[in-house]
Amino acid sequence: MRARIPTTTALLLATGVALPQAHADDAPAVADLVGFEDSSRPSEPPALPSFDTPPAPALPAPRAPSSPRFQLAVGPYTSTRTLAFAVDATTPSDQLPATSPQSTVVGAQVEAAVFPAGRHDARGRLVGPGITAAYRHSLGASATFDDLDEPDALLTLPVVDSGWSLGVRYRQPLGPVLIEAGLDHASASHRVDERPPWLELPDAEYRSLAAAVRLEVTVGAAAQVGLGARYHHVLDAGELMSPAAYGGGAVAAFDLDAGVDVPLTDRLFATAALSYRQVTMAFAGDGDLAYLDEADVPDVVGATDRAIDAHVGLGVRY
Repeated sequence: MRARIPTTTALLLATGVALPQAHADDAPAVADLVGFEDSSRPSEPPALPSFDTPPAPALPAPRAPSSPRFQLAVGPYTSTRTLAFAVDATTPSDQLPATSPQSTVVGAQVEAAVFPAGRHDARGRLVGPGITAAYRHSLGASATFDDLDEPDALLTLPVVDSGWSLGVRYRQPLGPVLIEAGLDHASASHRVDERPPWLELPDAEYRSLAAAVRLEVTVGAAAQVGLGARYHHVLDAGELMSPAAYGGGAVAAFDLDAGVDVPLTDRLFATAALSYRQVTMAFAGDGDLAYLDEADVPDVVGATDRAIDAHVGLGVRY
């Protein structure tokens, strides 16, 4: 009696396909066949899409306020001048040399300073090396004299007062005090125009080299109070000390000043100053006008020229 093979088994044997083993533990796991993940392992969240964000543009650094390098001040000025001659005590009063009557002239003045290094201290004052310049000129001034051509008449003549200076400076701060030293080439002149021949009143024009020193102190909210002095080595005194006038001799000159600068804004300031100038001359006795009434010895032995000036102005620094 033959054993009968099931039809399905017969077909598999005929086609040469190996039968799977009957043991259940040798069969492949279902999870391995279909690729399921082990649920016992923690799942990782899906990665989010990455978007590259451009960096924010860097903001420009704030610019520091520029240091002032230039200073300019303009305003009116006044000057009162007296010229007094030193004469021999025996000289008659009617033979004294002619002088201009004391008068006050009014004009315009401009001052400038350049500090190219652009340095300043904590109080905003210009420091270091610099160059200064100043110019002034009177406007509409005149003087009145007795007219010798017409008795009992007066003669009014135009008077011109002017001056300029050009110098170098060095400014050094020491706490609230600032020390300034420098050297100037300066000129100061006073003349009477349209003089008739009988008016023996020579013009004075003092050109000099001057050593300058100044102290400034900051007070209050930033106001600067200054005291200055200059000693002049006079190079020329103009017509006054010419051979046709009072001749050569020794000359000494100096000036003193006091002023204040008050800030109005970061750039604008107001300024005011008062100064005194003196020129002392000792004549050598070789000038024509030094001899009065054909005397054998000079009657005019010297002179002192004084001026008191005041000015105010409005200035700017940038």
